[in-house]
Amino acid sequence: MASFLSNTKTKTIVMLTDPGNEIDDEILIHLLMTQETTNTNVWIVCVPGVTSTTPMPTQEQIQDQVHARIQRVRDVFPEQFGNNQ
Repeated sequence: MASFLSNTKTKTIVMLTDPGNEIDDEILIHLLMTQETTNTNVWIVCVPGVTSTTPMPTQEQIQDQVHARIQRVRDVFPEQFGNNQ
């Protein structure tokens, strides 16, 4: 996770995450949404991660994993991100 302060006093946080792998990412997303509420932009970037079942994934498998992680965020936080497919 990185944090940047701009000239407008708005903080930008970029979180690279692999939700669905372990619960720690979902907890951090929750904390960011509840603690960083003023003058903050939070970007959540879902990454595919590495699994032992596919050490050399294809581009399609990588995209499928990213979409599954995005859906996991939507499932856990339906009010904030919707539960759309």
